[in-house]
Amino acid sequence: MAFRGTPYYKDTTKLSRFLDPVELNSDSDAGSEPQDEDEDEDEDEDGNEIPKQTKQWFVGVVCNSNAETAHSLMHWKHELLDWVDARLHQEGYMLPSKLAERERMKPRKRYKLVDEILEKWVKEGVVRDLYHAFKGTIEKARNKSTTGRYQRG
Repeated sequence: MAFRGTPYYKDTTKLSRFLDPVELNSDSDAGSEPQDEDEDEDEDEDGNEIPKQTKQWFVGVVCNSNAETAHSLMHWKHELLDWVDARLHQEGYMLPSKLAERERMKPRKRYKLVDEILEKWVKEGVVRDLYHAFKGTIEKARNKSTTGRYQRG
């Protein structure tokens, strides 16, 4: 098993940088002299060392399957945020004129707009569909075999 992709900020309390890539030491020193391999290792937002993408992890079938399941469950916020962003763009709420209009709104009026959008999505069945999709993911994880043995049918 190998982990690939750019590490990103996962802290939802700081929405201004949520899902933005974590700045890696190796990227920021592109023009500088080569460094020792152990020096200035890349770190995630919590200060944990990020292994190189070439690092291979040797795990069994069950552990690999569990890791994939855990990863997909951990990313539900990310996927939901992407979905909401795309839907808001699709429905025209992210047009520059609409963004400027919201900037001038008082917080109370902005919250009312959010409630109106959510109410519309509830009436259209969008929220129900999102819930069922997430519930299906949870059920699939719950029912996944953890014995490592395949049943013969």
